[in-house]
Amino acid sequence: MRRQVNLANLITSGSLAAAFLALVAAAEGRIGLALIAVGVAAVLDSIDGPIARRMPPDGGFGAELDSLADHAAFGMAPAVMLYQATLHDLPGLGPAACLLYVLAGAWRLARFSALADDRHRFVGLPLPPAGLILGGAATAGLPAALVLVLLLAVATLMIGALPFPTFAGIARMLRPAARADASGGLRGRGDRRLHRRRARQRPRGRRHDGQRHPEAGDDERVGAPALARE
Repeated sequence: MRRQVNLANLITSGSLAAAFLALVAAAEGRIGLALIAVGVAAVLDSIDGPIARRMPPDGGFGAELDSLADHAAFGMAPAVMLYQATLHDLPGLGPAACLLYVLAGAWRLARFSALADDRHRFVGLPLPPAGLILGGAATAGLPAALVLVLLLAVATLMIGALPFPTFAGIARMLRPAARADASGGLRGRGDRRLHRRRARQRPRGRRHDGQRHPEAGDDERVGAPALARE
């Protein structure tokens, strides 16, 4: 086990501990406190991966531990929160819907482990944002019917094939636009400098009978900025 004891796995263990506290708080009806615990688990889940990638391989131990923590924090805890807050008002249907969400979360994690999503997109809605959405719905005091529809929609998105961008995918989508804006700004500044340089080299007209030489009228536009090329 010494090989598996590292900072990343300790952080993941902290996420699992936060999930347990969320379950206890939800079981006691303290939904707001449970949501805070889920939020703590989400923060820890967002930093254990980058840290793990900078450490020696641990034989897949960290990945399995992360899946367990995610299912507890973003699968089971939100389901208990929703049942305690709202869905207990729907006998039979409420527990069945919560169970469906727990199973959908497990299937989503199993598919992620088996197939490995693309670096720039997820196949299906990831479990952490799904859990945060439903955890927030549990504290919002929404009608039971609306919560039921939201739960079913989130579960369907998780096990479906609709792609969702990762942070790397969002950065890649924004990068071409940022590069185009930067190159456009540089090109525009270059055009203005070239215009001013040519304007300084242009000969000024001579005054004749109180009139400016016809070509000298261009000098009056030297101070105006040139339009950037498209």
